[in-house]
Amino acid sequence: MSSNQTYDDGAPLGTGLGYTAVCRFRDRDGAERTQLARSGPGRPHPEWQLADHLAQLGIRPEDVLELYTELQVCALPGGNCAALISRSWPQVKVSHTVDYGTDARSRAAGQQKLYEHAAELARREGKPLAARPARLPLPSKGADSGPPTHPESAARSELLAAFGANSLIQREAEELQNAALPPSALHTLTRTGLPAEFPPFFRLTPGEPAAVDLPGWAELRGETLKPHIKESYDSYGYVRIGDDFGREICVEPATAKVWAVELGSGWASFVNSDLESFARSLALLEQRWAARRQLGPAAAAQDTARFQNDLAAIDPQSLAGPNRWWAMIVEQMWDGLL
Repeated sequence: MSSNQTYDDGAPLGTGLGYTAVCRFRDRDGAERTQLARSGPGRPHPEWQLADHLAQLGIRPEDVLELYTELQVCALPGGNCAALISRSWPQVKVSHTVDYGTDARSRAAGQQKLYEHAAELARREGKPLAARPARLPLPSKGADSGPPTHPESAARSELLAAFGANSLIQREAEELQNAALPPSALHTLTRTGLPAEFPPFFRLTPGEPAAVDLPGWAELRGETLKPHIKESYDSYGYVRIGDDFGREICVEPATAKVWAVELGSGWASFVNSDLESFARSLALLEQRWAARRQLGPAAAAQDTARFQNDLAAIDPQSLAGPNRWWAMIVEQMWDGLL
């Protein structure tokens, strides 16, 4: 793919502007300070950057006073910044310029408003802003033909190459003997393995059950589910195997499909056709993630296009709709947020 490939109206492929976040906090001597972070290719959302930086400085949660973001803190995979802030700085005052929702339409509206905001700032400085770049569309939505096929041992070798053996967790069969999981998911959990922690995308927290039904998980968390939510979870039979730092990553036993489920609301986003596809897709992301940091907008766009095509090759259904988990991550890459 050439660096000047265009799509649609002839505009060159490129990534979006991203956004800035600024926090105000008290340092260990009691003096008020500010810290700025900006999104970019291969970097987590600015809120994650700030949380990591302040943690390294030893700043107490109660000393983080205010957080301003150009783009409203998100509740999307690959960020889940609203959940991060709630965990990290429960007392912080949060404000933003541009609203940013969870559905495709409100996300697109937010990105347009963010561009208009940046264009106005550039106009005031006498620096006209270039037109928004083009991007590849998601693949055409095809029929759901069932779980993809995977070459023998492909996932295990891909995860070893991406994460290394010490960063992978393989569950013991005894841990899963009471879990209502399909054979393909059991194979992934016991033979292939999954990364212990890959922030801001996925984690298996030590000490948590290897697999537990969602109502059981809610009980362990001390949360009371609304009756209709519990009924929905019981009907799907969701089995939780990890989380994405905001939602529970679950397998649906009857179909082997992987979903990201918001525990309290019941909102669910399709992730992959099976757990092996999820493992391989995580390995693909890890292999690309750090290298993206060195890329400018044009090169990052080419990398995003390749990543999008490679994801579709692993599991076409993962990108068969703008509100699917992987589709939202790819969208954030195009928008300059990841």
